[in-house]
Amino acid sequence: MNGRIDLSQAEAVMKMISSKNEFALQSAVKQLEGSVSKYIQQIREQILYEMGRIESALDDPEHYDLTGYSDELFDKTEQQIVSLQRLLDRFEMVE
Repeated sequence: MNGRIDLSQAEAVMKMISSKNEFALQSAVKQLEGSVSKYIQQIREQILYEMGRIESALDDPEHYDLTGYSDELFDKTEQQIVSLQRLLDRFEMVE
């Protein structure tokens, strides 16, 4: 990305400037280093993988067995929701 920072990292710079305690400062530093972006990227990749699996099954249903997949997908989706909620909770703690 040519040395540019993403939105999450730009917000981290503002949080560093306005941090009122050591915990807030350390959290902003981690965010600036890209930890939040990497965390979200992992969840995004999981979602894209599942979307690809569904699309492949729709395009070629003879070669894909999706028996029980709805329960598996539900569980994975619940895990991703919990992970994102934890991330949101961490940000609320810092602010």
